[in-house]
Amino acid sequence: MADGIKVDIEKLMPCMAFGCTLASFYPDWPDCIGFKSEGICICCEIDVAGCKVGSKPRDDVLVVCFAGSYYCVKPTTCCKLQNQCFCIDGRAALPCDEDHTPMMCTICCITCCMSKKKNIAVGKKLGDIRGGGAPVVSDDMER
Repeated sequence: MADGIKVDIEKLMPCMAFGCTLASFYPDWPDCIGFKSEGICICCEIDVAGCKVGSKPRDDVLVVCFAGSYYCVKPTTCCKLQNQCFCIDGRAALPCDEDHTPMMCTICCITCCMSKKKNIAVGKKLGDIRGGGAPVVSDDMER
């Protein structure tokens, strides 16, 4: 199974995002090598990975050539999808999910809004934007 292989959302650099969709650059070397897809749509779930060198489910594995599974599951959400192919990551969710696909607005790597708060960041990783390292303007600031 590909469950032990994850794309760290904190290391993604948003390029384009609107609402509950997000396209990002994934510059984390060597984890960006290969592909990882996971998702659920009503009762169908997929979790596959291949050609992964950096992210491995166990210490004795050298390269994950292909690992995957398909399931029919009890519905818990409408739709949640994530696809990573080398340095490009695309994801979407309905409804939005802060841990998977945060609600945000990003155009040409300039994030102007995240999680319903003004948050201006240019070329920053999601971990920096969420952690408060990048905001120039925030609704939480005292005036």
